Amino acid sequence: MTRSGDEYVRGLRDGRTVLLNGERVADVTTHPAFAAGIRTVAQLYDLAHDPRRDDLPLAARWPADQQVLAGAAHPRGLGGAAVRDQILG
Repeated sequence: MTRSGDEYVRGLRDGRTVLLNGERVADVTTHPAFAAGIRTVAQLYDLAHDPRRDDLPLAARWPADQQVLAGAAHPRGLGGAAVRDQILG
């Protein structure tokens, strides 16, 4: 099963160095430039855990052998507005 949204957010609090305009970001999960996007991705992880949504396309991620939402990492999102509306609808 995929990780939860909370697990995703906690995973981002690993001491990584993130710079924005030359300034170090202490916590990307709460910084205004990143927080909304991180919440959106966390919601996608939680969506995969929703038992009412067992129809979501999942794919195994190599090498960790974890399931992820198919297309969630695609640069254009979940396949366009029609697909996104069907999945999130």
